[in-house]
Amino acid sequence: MCPRCSCEHSYQLTTRDVYECSQCHKQTSVTADTVFHGSRIPLAKWFWAIYFLGSDKGSISALRLSKLIEVNWRTARLILSKLRTAMGHRDSLYRLSGLIEIDDAFVGGKRKGKRGRGAAG
Repeated sequence: MCPRCSCEHSYQLTTRDVYECSQCHKQTSVTADTVFHGSRIPLAKWFWAIYFLGSDKGSISALRLSKLIEVNWRTARLILSKLRTAMGHRDSLYRLSGLIEIDDAFVGGKRKGKRGRGAAG
C-alpha cells in the first residue's frame, strides 16, 4: 500500500529494488518506516536476532547475539536496542484486562519463617 495515496497497485523497479505506486509514482522500499529501514544488515540476520531475543528466557546480551548471528558487537547492540525500543512502543499500545495467567513468575520478596512447601502465604 502506498504511504502517500493509499493506492494498492504498484510495480517493482528491479534496478533499484523498490516499488513505485501506479497512481502517484512514489517510490518506496518494503522496509521503509520499519525497524529495518536504512539497515545494511541482511534481513535474515534481523529475523534470527528477533528469534533469539524472543526465545531466550531472560534476555540475550549483545556479545552472545553477535556470536550467534556473526556480526560485530556494536552492530548486535544496535539491533537489540532497536528491537527493544520497538517492543516497548508496541507494549504501550495495549492494556491487559480480564484473566491473566503468568508462567515462571516470582512476585514478592523474602519472608521470614518456614520456606518451601507448607510455608504460610
